[in-house]
Amino acid sequence: MNFNLKHKVFSILFIIILGSILFLFRHVYKEHQNIENLNPDYFGTYEDFKINQNNYWENKIIDIEGKLTEKTTNSIILNNQIFFLLDSNQNTNFLSIDEKIRIKGRVVGYDELLEELKVDKAIILNK
Repeated sequence: MNFNLKHKVFSILFIIILGSILFLFRHVYKEHQNIENLNPDYFGTYEDFKINQNNYWENKIIDIEGKLTEKTTNSIILNNQIFFLLDSNQNTNFLSIDEKIRIKGRVVGYDELLEELKVDKAIILNK
């Protein structure tokens, strides 16, 4: 193989490898979704929301209103059925038990042991 052909092959391989690395880097380190700006797949009240165990709601955004039944510094339970893990910038100090609240988050899945729908990245909408 002469020098010119080796140089072309090396250049093409280098471009392919570099392109693959850039593609993987952009795919792995893509920007996180901002829940506040996403349109919900469900908008309404807890009474109208159907919790099902077949993972229909998994990775979907819900915007739901219901009664606050339990709270900690970083989580909320709505109507004893939906567990919300709050986003890091959220605060529950101003909330009181049995208060009606509106909250938005991404559904992670259904916990069969606790019989709760798990939601993360939650933000409280009625402050």
